[in-house]
Amino acid sequence: MSGSSSITRNEVVQFVLRISLVSIVTYYSAKWLMKNLDPTNKSKKKAIEKAEDILRKLGPNIKRQAVTNLNDYELVIASHLVVPENISVSWDSIAGLDHV
Repeated sequence: MSGSSSITRNEVVQFVLRISLVSIVTYYSAKWLMKNLDPTNKSKKKAIEKAEDILRKLGPNIKRQAVTNLNDYELVIASHLVVPENISVSWDSIAGLDHV
């Protein structure tokens, strides 16, 4: 019963390795393609850089990992934070608040 149609162990290992390699290449290619086809990719990168800069000014011991763990909504909010030192307007500058 051992005819020429039997598969050797070496052939099975080669088949599994080929399938694994093709799967890995396909996964990373699809991941790269999805990232580069995202129309908001450039704006996300700019928002991440701006949020990192602002959070670094607000708290010097905030880690970069904290910014990378933010979702899109949180990233937009973080990129619009205002550092108190950058506010040039005081209560005296606002008209109508003389009595306050």
